Amino acid sequence: MSGQPWVLAGHNPHKHAAFHALADRWGLTLLPQSQFSLQSVEEDGLTFVENALKKARLASKVSGLPALADDSGLVIPALNGAPGLFSARYASQFNGQPSDDETNRQAVLEQMAGLPFGQRDAYMTTTLVWIHSPEDSEPKVVTCRWHGEILMQTRTRDGVGYDPIFWLPQHLKTPSEMTLNEKHRLDQRAKAFEQLMSLF
Repeated sequence: MSGQPWVLAGHNPHKHAAFHALADRWGLTLLPQSQFSLQSVEEDGLTFVENALKKARLASKVSGLPALADDSGLVIPALNGAPGLFSARYASQFNGQPSDDETNRQAVLEQMAGLPFGQRDAYMTTTLVWIHSPEDSEPKVVTCRWHGEILMQTRTRDGVGYDPIFWLPQHLKTPSEMTLNEKHRLDQRAKAFEQLMSLF
């Protein structure tokens, strides 16, 4: 692996902050795709890998650099894997409401109303894809999960995504109650990044 910078695909500012914190530990330079006037990609793949690879190929093509992309979501077995690929827009899929963090969380809580603990298992999943060029036929792909449970109600108004309703029994808190350093050390995105770096 050379000292060449990578372009980081995607526009999510929270993900960008997390990846920059992780990259700093390895002395890597990540350039946001916005630096290359790259628009969002339609995430119409049937898997997290397909979506991440699609984003990575376009980012690499436009920037001329190696690209790192991710696709992440919340998976709840009791909901047949939902929200899954639609985690960022689950409210609109579920009840037609505009999707944001709050409406997405409420849609999940409504779907799971009445389910007792023991049937509320869930996991956050992140798939990372790295390619050295748009035509890379052997992309580096890793997937990691963070297991927990869905709470009966939102525990805190702080936090992004599904963090305020995702209970981690092993830590006795939700990700939204962790410090950023703690979260960036323990969550599935951090584990996936660590695994990815072991492939170089």
